[in-house]
Amino acid sequence: MNNLVKRLALAACVVVGLAGCATTTGSGENAPELPAASGDETANPAAAEQKTNERGFIVKKLGELACFGGAGKNCEGGVSFTIDKIEVDPQCGEFGSHPDNGHTLLLHLRIATGDDAEVVDSVGGIINPFSFVEIGKDGVTRDVSIGMCADPSADQLPHTYGPNQKYQGVIDLEVTDASGTIAIQLMGAEEDGQRGWEWTYPA
Repeated sequence: MNNLVKRLALAACVVVGLAGCATTTGSGENAPELPAASGDETANPAAAEQKTNERGFIVKKLGELACFGGAGKNCEGGVSFTIDKIEVDPQCGEFGSHPDNGHTLLLHLRIATGDDAEVVDSVGGIINPFSFVEIGKDGVTRDVSIGMCADPSADQLPHTYGPNQKYQGVIDLEVTDASGTIAIQLMGAEEDGQRGWEWTYPA
């Protein structure tokens, strides 16, 4: 199975799993502990107060904790995650390539799950290439595409997740701009109006 077929198969699985992905988000004070960051990544603490911007997104720095699900705003028993690094147009894998028009973003993530089975089952529907949008410097929000740069056999995040486990891997995206904002956009707003998280790239 070639790279494109594998990515299309993933797309089908993710689209099927998108239903029911809305879940409580929070600051993550008691959220599951992430795996240790590697030496070239900066781990920042969770923000003391999570405020949404005009788009309904919580603005995150690279390495800063985000979480959803679990018990209340602390996400206890839910899911923790962070984007540690965003590489713009990195060197591709042996059979990878950059888009003819646009740029590659390689997102390095760490994820930790708790014991809430329903929340854990929603991870693949929230943290996946199809949940991301690009917000350009012109303010226009655009869908992104699955990238073809990273080696699909190495460092890829799994398609499914289990409770009380830790994960580390990459998401490969194709975007229009070499700099801007990348965001995870939830399918529905939370009670406090929060619709997802956003990160500026390059940092």
